[in-house]
Amino acid sequence: SSSAAAAAASSSSSKNKSTANVHEAGTALSNSKRSSSKKKKKKSGASSDAQQEEGDETNGSTAQGGELVVSAGSPSVARKGRKKSDGRASSLADFLRPRSSSKNSSLVYSATMLVTDEEGWICCLQFDEQRIVSGCLNYRDVKVWDYPTGKCLMNLSGHAGIVYCLQFKDDTLITGSGDGSFRVWDLCTGECKNTVEAHSPNGVLCLQFDDEILVTGCTYKWVKVWDIKTFECMRTLAGHEEAVWCLQFDRQKIVSGSEDNTIIVWDRATGALVETLQGHEAPIRCLQFDQKHIVSGSEDGKINIWDGESYEVLRKLEGHTGSVICLQFSGSRIFSGSFDGSVRIWDLITGACLSTLRGHSLGVYCLQYRDGVLLTGSEDGTIIKWTIG
Repeated sequence: SSSAAAAAASSSSSKNKSTANVHEAGTALSNSKRSSSKKKKKKSGASSDAQQEEGDETNGSTAQGGELVVSAGSPSVARKGRKKSDGRASSLADFLRPRSSSKNSSLVYSATMLVTDEEGWICCLQFDEQRIVSGCLNYRDVKVWDYPTGKCLMNLSGHAGIVYCLQFKDDTLITGSGDGSFRVWDLCTGECKNTVEAHSPNGVLCLQFDDEILVTGCTYKWVKVWDIKTFECMRTLAGHEEAVWCLQFDRQKIVSGSEDNTIIVWDRATGALVETLQGHEAPIRCLQFDQKHIVSGSEDGKINIWDGESYEVLRKLEGHTGSVICLQFSGSRIFSGSFDGSVRIWDLITGACLSTLRGHSLGVYCLQYRDGVLLTGSEDGTIIKWTIG
């Protein structure tokens, strides 16, 4: 899955900034937007979601309609070391008991906190049957955790900047960092097998690889395509005006989303720009596509569902009160995570919000769904496992 903070390069002068400056500017941008969102929410004070969260600290969890509320997400309940408002230490066992949605919801859940990382917040993750791999905004290591126990197995050290993105397949892991490089790791030994200065001094924000190519996006405005065997740059895709936050590709096309509020569809074979999609009012932070749809999440708090052939917006999903930072769709369900601290489940066909999961006390940066299990990673330093029936 459930990705985070580096969009400070909208002009060519940004290319000459140091890695540290790029990271600091990007972090300040995200913190500012998140702070602004929190201030607006506090000022209104009338949000039914906020009221529900407050009430759940003593009631455990409740469900209204399709909304499941887990008390772990209450503002006064957080990870190890914090106190409840009555001064007593919180116990994970007290508030992460199996939960189920109301009779009005077709989905049933249980929640388990797998990981509590005291060193910082989780900005990217992926898991399989044996392990979870995560990157964090507060330090430069990559952590490998046992799945499903959540025990830390190893730290992978080497990057000189924050690790913003990662992907692994079998025992090969590739990570992208604010230091401008991507690294190739052996997950069995923890050894770094290769380091490529891909975008230096601009940070690597997103990546994906298959058996032929690796594609990366950065805090400048470029998308680069690399040979997966030699790690030589095959081509640079120029079309965005600002940082590239997210991307995905298949055998025919590459799709990228940017700080410039646009999504660009590229031809994989030639690198030609096929289409530019404009439909969001703020930066694109996450996307996924298949043959029929492109689904995108933005800092405008909305999720757009686009037709995969005509590239027209079919519908807009509204409900999150903060930036939509991560999403994934599987079958007819869309899972989305936001700065508002919630995870929402949507119907891809109708656009209806099926359920809202509240288990994190701060923004949700990353998620992954597979085989009935959803993992979400958050700024609160935790990874929560949601079992969805």
